[in-house]
Amino acid sequence: MLKFILIFLLVLLLVRLLLRMLLPVLIRRVFQNIQKKQQPERRPEGSVYVETNAPDNKKPPGEPTDGEYIDYEEIR
Repeated sequence: MLKFILIFLLVLLLVRLLLRMLLPVLIRRVFQNIQKKQQPERRPEGSVYVETNAPDNKKPPGEPTDGEYIDYEEIR
């Protein structure tokens, strides 16, 4: 029983030591990855970039795009 307790305490101490050494490194890497994803893409100064917002599915001309008009009667 004493042997089990000693081994358990040694393993616990080793785990705590490893966590103290490795956890800050892992957290730093995670934060760096998050920052890289949030930063906008930088282009060299003077370069020209054009974004187009072309619709994928074009509707035929003459078809209403604002929706349907529905007649209604006012009820009093």
